[in-house]
Amino acid sequence: MLYHNPHSIIKEKTLMMTGADDMEYQYETVITDEKIPLRIIAHEEVNGNRHVGKHWHQSLELIYCTGGCITCFINAQRYELHEGELLLINSNEIHSLFSDHHDTGIILQLPLEYFLSYYQEHSQLYFDLTRSGCEEALLEIKACMMEMMRLKKEKKTGFDLRIHSLLYEMEYLLIMNFSCEKEKKQAVFRTQKYLNRLSEITDYLQRHYQEDLRLEDVAENFSLAPQYLSRFFHKYADISFSEYLSSIRLNHAFRDLMNTDNSILKISMNNGFANPRSFTEVFRNVYGTTPSKYKKELTNNTK
Repeated sequence: MLYHNPHSIIKEKTLMMTGADDMEYQYETVITDEKIPLRIIAHEEVNGNRHVGKHWHQSLELIYCTGGCITCFINAQRYELHEGELLLINSNEIHSLFSDHHDTGIILQLPLEYFLSYYQEHSQLYFDLTRSGCEEALLEIKACMMEMMRLKKEKKTGFDLRIHSLLYEMEYLLIMNFSCEKEKKQAVFRTQKYLNRLSEITDYLQRHYQEDLRLEDVAENFSLAPQYLSRFFHKYADISFSEYLSSIRLNHAFRDLMNTDNSILKISMNNGFANPRSFTEVFRNVYGTTPSKYKKELTNNTK
């Protein structure tokens, strides 16, 4: 799906997964914003500000309600965010959002790799914002999010450097005030172990998508048989390994197409496609046209 505003185009690719109790939910590929190592958007830009279905991703997600009421379900538990309230969604937690057109907020997604110097494994990373005695830290996190949103909208010289510094401040506040042992929390979906395993593999693909990746090479890296990895993707992600890898490459290539003047050849090579023809074929399957025609039409429509 595409969210179009005067400054940027954000594209989300998701893959469907069927889990416990026959519920369907999607894996979201989180692509960070240009020049900054996170993704931050206004809630009202997402799905017409009404409904975001069940999905999950590896990134931490912070939702700050700045007006109205945003309803969020995390692992089937309901939370209602009113103006001034903040919610944190941990890595690999299945969640969905509901709200009305007039509700406003800020959504910030933080890739896990920025915490790995403190946590050697993703499964150890868990935060709880309900801990008592940390009200001042919560206020500081909210202030950081508001400032990040303002900086991103204005995009003045040096905005990315300032956002980096705010990100480090937020990481410090989260780790020092809200980190806790995950195993002490209540049990979540019984499919959690599969989400964790799948997220380890998808994280590897996210970091190496520009390389010449083969199913056999990735399987060997995780000490799995290629046939098992192929079945694992189909069973728990309802998509093939090659389709998912192509979706990652397409996400990054799409951002390059929209934000740079690079040639189709360079975009293809920079994002792991074998050649411009394979990039164009994947692009056409999703958008119904070629990359060059898509950019030309979009440029004409926004003049």
